[in-house]
Parts: sequence; C-alpha cells; structure tokens
Amino acid sequence: MASPAKIAPAKTAPGKPPAKGAPGRPMPNKGPAGKGKPPEAPAEPAAPPPPDPKIRRLRRIIVGMVAAALLATLGTGGWILFIHEPEPVYVDIPPPEPAPPRPTGPVVRQGDLTDDLWKRMGVRPQGE
Repeated sequence: MASPAKIAPAKTAPGKPPAKGAPGRPMPNKGPAGKGKPPEAPAEPAAPPPPDPKIRRLRRIIVGMVAAALLATLGTGGWILFIHEPEPVYVDIPPPEPAPPRPTGPVVRQGDLTDDLWKRMGVRPQGE
C-alpha cells in the first residue's frame, strides 16, 4: 500500500506570516458574508482544587513570621527614635598641677663655648 502524499506548505510573500489552518481547506467563518457556523464560546476551565490544608497552614505560619519580623523592626526603630537615654553626668575634674618652672639662666650650646670656658669646665670639645 502506498503512503499518502504529503502536502507542501503554501509559499508566502516575504514579511507576511503564513496562513493559519490546514493548507488547501477553507477556514471556518472566513468565507463570504453570513456563511459558516457561529463561533462556539470557549468552555469554562474547571475550577482548581482547593489547596491542601497543610499548605494553607504553612502559608499562615510564614505570613505570621513575616508580620512578627516587621512588627519587631518597627518597634526597635521606634525605641531608637523616641526613647532617649538620659544625658550623661559630667564630673568636673580639676586641672592638673602646673609643671615646676624651668631654670632661668643663659642657655649654653656646644658651639657657643669659648676655650676658657672649656678649660674651666674640664671638658674637651669633640674632635680634639
């Protein structure tokens, strides 16, 4: 027995989408005015089954935990913003005693010393 012949798809002009429906057959409700059957209304999809009681309970627990976390966050923020800690008590600390005065007198540096002064002090300058 020979296999049925395959129908080649209809060629379309570039840029146009191919026609819907089987090629070579007229589409329903597309002929001359008034011909064809009226379109049937799509059937209502069946209502989904009610969710499992365990899933409903789990959802309630999760929503409750999220609500508790939000409430705790708002409560903490309110506590930080509106409940102020008392101002710290500052104790007056007396100032430290002043350091003893520096000795007065001429300041002698190594370069300022004369040979007589070196001899009186009994010290030789560096390099001698």
